[in-house]
Amino acid sequence: MSLVLGWANRAFHVEVDPRIDTIEDLLPAANCGACGYVGCGEYAEAVVNSAASPSLCPVGGEGTAEDIA
Repeated sequence: MSLVLGWANRAFHVEVDPRIDTIEDLLPAANCGACGYVGCGEYAEAVVNSAASPSLCPVGGEGTAEDIA
């Protein structure tokens, strides 16, 4: 069973852009949805993909927007 799980881990591994984790660490992690996204992770992904402005997080305020930018 461990061989199957080890193979599946390698076969179905999805690379995640490290910038998403960096931006998510800068956000307040309130997951409030005030930015228009489901949570901070989805918002961070949208910022990395240039689909959202770094200044949409009202909880983090201007300081967070400057850190993200």
